Amino acid sequence: MTPTREQITFRLERWRAVVMGIVEPLGGTFFLMIAIKYYRAGDTAQAFAATAGSVGLLLSPAVVSWVQKSGWKVNHALAGFQWTLAAALLFAAWVPVLPVYVGAGLLALALGAASIPLATQFYEQNYPARKRGTLFSISSTIRLGVSALVTWGAGEWLARDLGNFRVFLSCMAGAAACSAWLFVRSPGDPLAVSAGSHPFRALRHLVHDRTFRWLIIIWMFMGFGNIMMVPLRIKFLIEPRFGYHYSEAQAAFLIGVVPSVVIFGLTWWWGKLFDRVNFFVLRAILNVTFLLSNLFFFLVGQYWGFLVGMIFLGISFSGGNVAWSLWVTKIAKSGDVADYMSVHTFSTGLRGLIAPMFAVYLATFLPIPWIVALSTALILVSLLMLGPELTGWRQRRKGQPVTEGIAE
Repeated sequence: MTPTREQITFRLERWRAVVMGIVEPLGGTFFLMIAIKYYRAGDTAQAFAATAGSVGLLLSPAVVSWVQKSGWKVNHALAGFQWTLAAALLFAAWVPVLPVYVGAGLLALALGAASIPLATQFYEQNYPARKRGTLFSISSTIRLGVSALVTWGAGEWLARDLGNFRVFLSCMAGAAACSAWLFVRSPGDPLAVSAGSHPFRALRHLVHDRTFRWLIIIWMFMGFGNIMMVPLRIKFLIEPRFGYHYSEAQAAFLIGVVPSVVIFGLTWWWGKLFDRVNFFVLRAILNVTFLLSNLFFFLVGQYWGFLVGMIFLGISFSGGNVAWSLWVTKIAKSGDVADYMSVHTFSTGLRGLIAPMFAVYLATFLPIPWIVALSTALILVSLLMLGPELTGWRQRRKGQPVTEGIAE
């Protein structure tokens, strides 16, 4: 019997989940850590390193437009991005100059982020709607499990000799190349061409769809308040001026392993909850858990506070990954999902580009509790904005997962 598109894709996606689990810790833990500890990067370089993925998110509407016009199959376009990502990682590994490291690493992370709406379309083309959630969650769980193991092992290895990062990045490059090969072997179709020629034409949906516009604004407040704290967690643990001076292994365990284990265990549960709960209620719960994560991590001042804070962050990310990936399918028409997702990733990139740079510079002259207070205020504003919508949400379409998880 000839395998179906679903069967071929699911088999290859499970393998791709393994190799992408090797690449995933780069943006969350090691890219900025290497810049700080090995290259002694200053605040400007740190700020650019912390915003790498956001650059790609900003470009995602233009990427969707370009792939539509080119007529490329979605899987081939995704493979091209993965090949280029692999090459960028090799440059970052073996050209020992800080500007090259930051530039090549920024390119690698940007390429991965820019292709997210294409992954949305890839899953829609190859997974039936009735099973898309189950199939997606299985490969996502595999990826998260591998990521947790890699983060722990690499943290221990780099603690012994930080110069090992060159081999580590080379392994990531090899994993990205394997991902590209698996995409080439997967089925795929070209994107349907949308009306209009402007590369950012998808932004028109913000004008015409009130619910979409309101949620994007809410996500901007919450996301800015959360993302601005991301680079500070690493700085807080490893820079002596904050009084803790944790080792690479200790920081990698707290920042990478702890939340990854929680995400691994709870993603399936959050997926079920997403299907059954008013989305605005779910979003409010997640905003509260992000807030608790920041308060415990930065204000307790002891190891248990760091640990509890990262557990709450894992809870937030496990639900946030589902919500971030799925919510546009609850409000977008089937043919508009990729466009809606590109607007969502664009807005994520906008706040992701500004917020970490803003926080890194604030940390040079403001006490951490003041920055935490600002972050808290922004998240509270998002909760207040959610309030009037809690009883007014109408599910327009049954949600299905559309892309690999990126939470904020």
